[in-house]
Amino acid sequence: MQYHYLENCLNAIEKHYKKKKIATIVLGGNKTDGNGERDKIIDLIKKTIKGNNVTVYDYEEEEYRTKLFKEIAALHKRFVDKEINSNEYIKERSEIEWRRRNGIFKPMPSDYVYYPRKEKKKLDFIGKIKK
Repeated sequence: MQYHYLENCLNAIEKHYKKKKIATIVLGGNKTDGNGERDKIIDLIKKTIKGNNVTVYDYEEEEYRTKLFKEIAALHKRFVDKEINSNEYIKERSEIEWRRRNGIFKPMPSDYVYYPRKEKKKLDFIGKIKK
């Protein structure tokens, strides 16, 4: 993580948005965004942006694909444990797959149903090839 670049950006924000309310995450503080030291970044934000009301959301970010995988696994467990029936499973799984494929802002059509792909079996060739 190159903190001087972040400091330059924060200085530009400070100058451009004087006396404004600002909300941000810990910029550059996760694995996919610079992998910097969270405490050092928070101190840099406090030091740099003084003339603004700043709210910093400090939370551990989870990869979206991992989150969806965990949702599907929990749903499958509920189905196996007979907490929900097959219709409820299909409905909830369809909602998860819609979010996975289309995001959270595009509304899911009421008639959308997710059908898992069937695995294709490989055919073994038994016999001789004629030349």
